[in-house]
Amino acid sequence: MRKIPFALILACGLASGSAFAATQGTVTIMGEVVDQTCTIVVGDVDKTVTLATVSTTAFTAANQTVAKQSFTIGLENCEAGANVYAAFSAPVADIDVGTHTLINKAAAGASNVNIILLEQNEGQILLGDPSYPPSTQPVPTATGDVTLEYSAAYYSTDATVTPGLVSAVANYVIAYQ
Repeated sequence: MRKIPFALILACGLASGSAFAATQGTVTIMGEVVDQTCTIVVGDVDKTVTLATVSTTAFTAANQTVAKQSFTIGLENCEAGANVYAAFSAPVADIDVGTHTLINKAAAGASNVNIILLEQNEGQILLGDPSYPPSTQPVPTATGDVTLEYSAAYYSTDATVTPGLVSAVANYVIAYQ
């Protein structure tokens, strides 16, 4: 009688061992440690950029940029020796994947108007494009303070724009090269 329960236990153990082997996996953890860091100037952590009020007649064609407004992100306590930039993103639902602009999310919003983000060199920041580098304009850090410069503007998705409010939100992280 002792042999049967032992054989039964052995068979169950082997069967359950097979089930565990089929559900194995791995976890890969990645990160980066850098010796050059900066902190965002307190007043620049959450920015509000106010675009000029414009008439619908300012828009005469699709894919037109109107009322560009510059803004900066200040960094302080930087160590020399790295290139730094702000990498912008937004939820997929907030990006027009055809134009890589921010979709107008304002209640009672203007129609056919998005928001475009631009690098310091006026090149468009292609939101939602995985092949676009996070920044084409990294800024070399020097010891102390660094200012990153960008712009936002209205962007027409059609030649006909209707009046209303315009509002969009982009996220950013400070990154180093």
